[in-house]
Amino acid sequence: MKPRVRGLKTAALSDRVLWGKVNRGMFKIVVQTVRDWDVVGLHGDLDQAGIEAFRTTIEQMYGSEKRKFLFDFSDLKFISSEGLNILLWLRYQLSKGGAFRLVLSNASSFLEKIFNITKIDAHFEVVSDRAAFLEKEQAAGETSA
Repeated sequence: MKPRVRGLKTAALSDRVLWGKVNRGMFKIVVQTVRDWDVVGLHGDLDQAGIEAFRTTIEQMYGSEKRKFLFDFSDLKFISSEGLNILLWLRYQLSKGGAFRLVLSNASSFLEKIFNITKIDAHFEVVSDRAAFLEKEQAAGETSA
């Protein structure tokens, strides 16, 4: 039986919606909607203590019918192999439903090394700057509209 995740809250904010905020010891997840992207900010250490909260948040995201996800690793210090597996699971699930975008951003040099060693970077779009990426996406959307 899976333990229940405590602390999952929902609140509306002007043009951004914070629909998931989970605190688990040294790990925190903040999910915001920025334009048509779900931006997932991961903070602290994604180890065994936070993995269930991460899995629950990812499963909710997958069930939301959204097709664009950006993971912001700027405040993530550590990610376990199970955390990497959950990202790969999300990518696999999204790929079965047609077009999607799954982007990893702002990874530290330590995380970039892990992505490279495990070949995760071959399965995801990886960008160095979340803000610049979102601005570029917005500009591209405005020119195509």
